[in-house]
Amino acid sequence: MKNFFSLSLLALLLFSSFSAHSKSDTAKIDELEKRLHDIELTYLQNNAGLASAIAKVNASDVELQKINGEIDANRHLLQTQQLTLQKLFLDITHRMQILEERMHVVSKQVTKAISSISPKTAQEGKLYQQALSKVEEGSYLEAVAEFQRFLTKFPKSSFASGARYWIAESYFSLRDWQKAIKEFQSFLTKHPKNEKGNEALLKQGISFKELSLNEDAKIFFNKLIQSAPNSAEALRAKEIITEMDQVRNAPAPSAPEASSYPSQTLEQQRQADEAPQTPEENKH
Repeated sequence: MKNFFSLSLLALLLFSSFSAHSKSDTAKIDELEKRLHDIELTYLQNNAGLASAIAKVNASDVELQKINGEIDANRHLLQTQQLTLQKLFLDITHRMQILEERMHVVSKQVTKAISSISPKTAQEGKLYQQALSKVEEGSYLEAVAEFQRFLTKFPKSSFASGARYWIAESYFSLRDWQKAIKEFQSFLTKHPKNEKGNEALLKQGISFKELSLNEDAKIFFNKLIQSAPNSAEALRAKEIITEMDQVRNAPAPSAPEASSYPSQTLEQQRQADEAPQTPEENKH
C-alpha cells in the first residue's frame, strides 16, 4: 500500500514537471513564430520599397530621354531661327540702304521745291504762323489784330479760312459772345464747307446760350444736329439742349445789360456778313 502511494506521488510530480516544461516550450514557439512573421513582413515591405524605387528610376530614365530629345529639337530650332534672323537682318540692311538713297533723292526734291516757292507765299505762311502763335500764348486780342492784318494783306490767301476761324475763336475765348457770334457767322458764310464748320455752329449756339438767348441757341444746335448728326459737336449740342430743357421752368437769371443781344438782329447779322465766297476752301 505504501509502495502504491509512493508511485502515485512520483507520477504526479513527473506529470507536473512535464506540463510546466510543455507550457514553456509553447510560449517560446509562439514567440518565434511572431518574430518570423515580423521578419517576413519587413522583408515584404523592403521589397515593395525597392520595387517602387526601381520603378521611379526607370521613370526618371524615360523622362531624361524625353528631355534630351526636346533639348536636341530646341537646339535644331534655335539654329534654324538664327539662320532666319541672319537672312532677315541682311534683308533689312539692304532695304535701309535703298531707303536712305531714296530719302536723299526726296530731300533734294524738297529742297528744290522750297526754293521754288514764291516769296509772297512764304510771307503768307510766316505771318499766319505768327498770328497763330498769339492764340497758343493766350494773347487773344493780339491774335485778333494779327489775323485781321493778315486778311487785309492777303484776302484771297489759302490761309484766309483759318484766319477768320481763329478770330472768332479768340473772341469766344475772351467770352465776348456778341463778337464771337458775328465772327463765327462770317466764317460760316464765307467758308460753308470748311471742316471747322461744325465747331463754329456749336460755339455760336453756346454764345447765344451764354447771353441767355436759349431759343436762338437751339436754332444753331438743331441745325448742327441735322447737318452732322453723328459728329462729336452734334452730341454735345444734344447734351446742352437737354440741360436747357431741364432748367426751362426755373426762374431765369437776368442777363447783364452789356451782354444783351436782341434775337431779331440775327437775320440782319447774316445779311451784313454775306459776301462773295473766295475760290479757296482749304481746311486750316
